[in-house]
Amino acid sequence: MPILGVAEGQVVSTPEPGAFVDDWLTAWNRHDVDAVLTHFHDDVIFTSPVAARVIPDSKGVVRGKAALREYGHGTYLLGS
Repeated sequence: MPILGVAEGQVVSTPEPGAFVDDWLTAWNRHDVDAVLTHFHDDVIFTSPVAARVIPDSKGVVRGKAALREYGHGTYLLGS
């Protein structure tokens, strides 16, 4: 598996690009938040202008997979 980079002292690898894209698009188009989240690390920092509008006082930053799951279920990923 190719090396993507180093994140906070950990080596991060990435799957083959074609499979990654196929998995991502399938999950996204199904609005399957949990499947989309398999592509994120537990300590993800997600920045979005949509989050800035939807989550008061967030300044558009969602921190951690649990918070991103809540954001995804309640907002953007489900088209709410």
